[in-house]
Amino acid sequence: MSQDLPAELFRIIFSEINITHDDLKSLRLVSKSWTDHATDLLFHRICLSRLKKDRDAFFNITSCPHLAKCVRVLVWYELGNDIPHWYLPDEAPHYDDMPESLESLHEGPDTRLFYVELASQIKDLFWFSLQFALDRDTDTNNAVKGELKKLEDFMAQF
Repeated sequence: MSQDLPAELFRIIFSEINITHDDLKSLRLVSKSWTDHATDLLFHRICLSRLKKDRDAFFNITSCPHLAKCVRVLVWYELGNDIPHWYLPDEAPHYDDMPESLESLHEGPDTRLFYVELASQIKDLFWFSLQFALDRDTDTNNAVKGELKKLEDFMAQF
């Protein structure tokens, strides 16, 4: 019976009511005809940012022709600072600006280790970070050039 419905009705039904991304993922499993309609809506709008997980998701989608053809809107999420402004790894933490939830950590003996580990984990989240290059590297010009090279390599794929 659902095969008898015109494609326009599927699109209206799937987009007009409050259907979440998770619902669309489930609808793709119902039948072949539902898969195509739900996939079109699910991948209509994709997001990209400086986060590695967003970049990887973007490339996963663009590497699958049946998903890439569904993309109509690409949203770039501009994130605030890559690294917290209260922490620069070569300096002592700026406790005046530190979030209240972390203020008590400056009293313990493992504080420096905590901040070094935190900076390392934060750096691993991003594939492109001019802020990190400016804050971390003593040779700022080379660090910025390195980050811009990452962006050029990304754009060269298109």
